[in-house]
Amino acid sequence: NAGFTYFDLSRRFNYGAGAYHFAGDYLDERDFRYFERRAGVNLIGSYPFSKFNRIESSLFLFHSDRSDDSFRDARRAILATNYLSLIHDNSLWNAMGPIDGSRYNLAFGVTTDLERATVENVALIAAFRRYFRTGLRSGYAVRLQGRVSEGTNRQRFVLGGSHSLRGFPRRSLFVSRSLLWNNEFRYPLLDGIFLGFPFGNIG
Repeated sequence: NAGFTYFDLSRRFNYGAGAYHFAGDYLDERDFRYFERRAGVNLIGSYPFSKFNRIESSLFLFHSDRSDDSFRDARRAILATNYLSLIHDNSLWNAMGPIDGSRYNLAFGVTTDLERATVENVALIAAFRRYFRTGLRSGYAVRLQGRVSEGTNRQRFVLGGSHSLRGFPRRSLFVSRSLLWNNEFRYPLLDGIFLGFPFGNIG
């Protein structure tokens, strides 16, 4: 497995190009093991409109050879994946995470099978986060996220676990359409734990 990417950040328009080869066992959404070999090239571009807003685009052109998993049949194909994203981020962080400001990401992606001239999947992802500061180290966080994928080999989004649908086991739900709304009041439950040693305390 190897990958190389070159980035040029010397101008306002940032761009990158790379090549990669990855082969190994992976787990699908149901934790079913499958094998995939993927080799190709990629182009990445990013243009900031301001300090907090930018547009990003990526193109991945690769050969995929994979065994079947619990959703998809085995296949060998040359694929092209294109993504275009509009991103805003003026969030202010502390040690606990974002505490003020907002973030959003609007992304549209298409994966095409170039040999068969067919569209494998189309994905639309919209995510919005807003943080309201309630104190020096506490805040109220709101997240609204919608994801849709269609096509013959549509993408499946997983929900469950501490990074998505809290209170549910990790990756307990997998769907091609999802709408998630989180509301959280964040504050430090423990203000510090210290272990004493002859040479001093370690927090």
